[in-house]
Amino acid sequence: MVSSVIEAVAVMGNIEITISPDITVECDGDSLLGTFVLKYDGRVNQAVANRDKVVRVTGTAYVGVVTIHVKGPDEKLLARLGRTLGFDE
Repeated sequence: MVSSVIEAVAVMGNIEITISPDITVECDGDSLLGTFVLKYDGRVNQAVANRDKVVRVTGTAYVGVVTIHVKGPDEKLLARLGRTLGFDE
């Protein structure tokens, strides 16, 4: 099992972390007059995540924002690619 820990501390600023959907994300952060959030963007199915690859994000947001994005495929990019390749319906 491959495990990584990211400690994010935002003080009057923003931190954005983008993670692939095939990696399991564990999020444990606190905020004081700010936000510490985990968001799933695009077509992301949590069941796809591999339990052998784990990223644990910890930390604190002091009057700031820590956002962890788990990004699926870009729908607009896939649609453009489909039109280009002739898969347009």
